[in-house]
Amino acid sequence: MNSLRKKRLSLLLLMLLLLSGCYGGIENGSVVDGIDTSEKEISISWWGDEIRNEYTQELLDQYEQLHPGIRFLPVPLGKEDYGEYLAVTAAAGECPDIMLMDDEFLETYAGNGTLADCRNLFMENSKETGFFLDSEIWELGKKEGIQAGIPVSLTMPVLYCRPGKLEEAGVELKKDMDWDDLAQASRSFQKKTGGPGIVCGHESSELLVSWMEQNDAPLFEEGRVNLNQDSKNKLTSFFFLCGELMKSGGMTPPENPEPEGITQETEKEEKEGAFYLGDAEEHRMSKEDDDMEVLPLPGGQPKADLFFALSAALTQDEKKAAADFLIWLLDDEYAVERAGLERGIPASEKARRLLEESEKLSAADKSLLQLYRKTQERTSGFEKEPEKRKDIDRIYQEVIYKLYQGSCSPGRAADVFYQDVQELFTEQEATDESIGKAG
Repeated sequence: MNSLRKKRLSLLLLMLLLLSGCYGGIENGSVVDGIDTSEKEISISWWGDEIRNEYTQELLDQYEQLHPGIRFLPVPLGKEDYGEYLAVTAAAGECPDIMLMDDEFLETYAGNGTLADCRNLFMENSKETGFFLDSEIWELGKKEGIQAGIPVSLTMPVLYCRPGKLEEAGVELKKDMDWDDLAQASRSFQKKTGGPGIVCGHESSELLVSWMEQNDAPLFEEGRVNLNQDSKNKLTSFFFLCGELMKSGGMTPPENPEPEGITQETEKEEKEGAFYLGDAEEHRMSKEDDDMEVLPLPGGQPKADLFFALSAALTQDEKKAAADFLIWLLDDEYAVERAGLERGIPASEKARRLLEESEKLSAADKSLLQLYRKTQERTSGFEKEPEKRKDIDRIYQEVIYKLYQGSCSPGRAADVFYQDVQELFTEQEATDESIGKAG
């Protein structure tokens, strides 16, 4: 462990010691004349940048004003520190009452007794508050047989494009592109301008997942990897297309997944691209750029992005206090408008409609909500993240880098990806089976 990591972990341990006195329970006070006068302290942790920290703190302050008996103990952190913080507090049995989670965190902590099963709690509260999530969206937060997370936001793979640049280059922009249209537009743009058609980092397998979906060979089904002989043929076609696009300059190449192996770096001239694989950073950029338009990534499906989870250590009354706050945070007009789409597309239908009608929402944000609604209409449901998605992304990155370097053919790239992913889940199944027998 390097010194920087040691210092970070020490700070996290110190924070745990300072806050641990607050996590033994969230109630202080008494009952007077049959009325609960207790002050409830609710610890809540999240990660994010200054934008998320600022509006989250503002919403916590607002809720405290509306509910004088509530006091929050906020723990805002960066994403890397947040993972270490959860590990330390969960191991000590002192995790916060409310925790922001992504799918990977939810998977990790759902099966070890850290998180509460909260579905019934929220269903009961919905009778009083009107809070509602589609059953399919609720399912995205189920892990290890419990409702481990309350879905907060959804995301979907999108393309941000520069229609003005395409027009200048004489390249037609089709509104309902499939992968053939996208590849052709990228080739044409590169030939006319010398810039890449598709700009992406290849850190995730998002391009592959969407391409397989469009070609009727989905890589994931019901949260499980779906690989067969037809999949291998489609994988070969995908890697052939990517190899050809990268070689011609129609797609940006991947970076070396093992940077320590680089012995010499060469500077490359970066030219403006036509299509950018979208994420939160690209969406923020799109709102500040008049020549930026959001389009669906062919074959892409919506999936859960963020969740809130409750500590299993809370009493029923404490869980209800935390749930009341989360319902307000995710469904109240003021709270919804203040957060906007910073966390992603709201999982709540009511929240999405509030934002669509809001005068405070930017045109770019509204176009993303409209695109989500259209995507909902053309897809059969939501993409449920499988276990080990990070490992799948790593395998993809290694394979496509070898393809780009010319050390393997498209067919060999498909074979390696297929085999490595199969082995990944064969090992998992064997581990699960041995644990089951031991139990």
